[in-house]
Amino acid sequence: GFNNIPALIGAYDIDYLHEGKQRKQSHNLSMTYGQQLSENTAIGGDLHYSRIMDRPDRLNTGNYFFHSQDSFFQMRMHQLVDNRRDNLVASVFLYQQLHKCGQLSVAADYLYHYNESPSLSSSSFHNLKGERLTLNDEIFATSLKGVNQTSIRVGAFKVDYEKSWSSKIKLQLGFKGSYAKNENQGGLERKVYDHWEVDPRASTSLEGYELITAAYTSTQWKMSDAIDLTLGLRYEYWQRELGAELGNRQQNQFFPSIHFSQQLTDDQFLRFSYSRRTNRPSYNDLASYISYNGPVSVMTGNPLLQPTISNKLRLNYQLKGMNMALLYQRDKHPIHRYQLTANDT
Repeated sequence: GFNNIPALIGAYDIDYLHEGKQRKQSHNLSMTYGQQLSENTAIGGDLHYSRIMDRPDRLNTGNYFFHSQDSFFQMRMHQLVDNRRDNLVASVFLYQQLHKCGQLSVAADYLYHYNESPSLSSSSFHNLKGERLTLNDEIFATSLKGVNQTSIRVGAFKVDYEKSWSSKIKLQLGFKGSYAKNENQGGLERKVYDHWEVDPRASTSLEGYELITAAYTSTQWKMSDAIDLTLGLRYEYWQRELGAELGNRQQNQFFPSIHFSQQLTDDQFLRFSYSRRTNRPSYNDLASYISYNGPVSVMTGNPLLQPTISNKLRLNYQLKGMNMALLYQRDKHPIHRYQLTANDT
């Protein structure tokens, strides 16, 4: 690869080799309960717990070729990681058949996620002959410790109602709310002589809250034996609090959808759909852990990521086993992995 970083005397090429072995243990516990209280009423619940312990042992070798000075050095890094992830998911539900008035379902969920991944890295630097070099710049640390902790707690509640007005029309209504709290602490410590010093450039501590409420409806209409139409609308309020330094964010959004399908002949179908959706970053995307890659780079999650808003149009034609489709999609705040950013130091 190629890069240009002033800390490493301008432009340089790099060859990178990664070797590793991994030990992994996984423990799971699941419990399920369900009971039919009456002909029209049912209750139940689930409990799932898992612990994953992952201990990668990595050896990374980087060969750096500098353009400006026609020089070379090799970095050899040995990294040990002790990663532990705990996940707890609990849920309860109630289902009620309301005679001729439809169906009602109520559910509540709780999720707890904890991730701890301390690491220890030792590095050495060598010239073209393989002789060990002593580099005085602080970015060429020979020993580093990574400290990373992430905890996420989520509570969610939803109510759904469904009613069929006839054999051709079905109505669905619902409400959903969730509240989440996440805490992230991560950083690197460099060994200076016989003691460890925190590197402020690679340290983070963050506590955030997230509130989501949504109301939604969907109508399915069988217009004829060959034509089906589904119309949907979802309103969502989203709020995230990250403290005075990083600010708070909120949005109010409507998410409409339409799905049209027509059977032209026995083996021909025409389908059209439009939808506006939101995709939220995963827990790993948000976790502000710090992972040491080399003298001038670390890898971390981004707790400032916003949900992606997607508008999608799709036209599909099917003839026997052949499908042809036209697709248009536009994303706002798309989430991309492995984006490079630079700081002042």
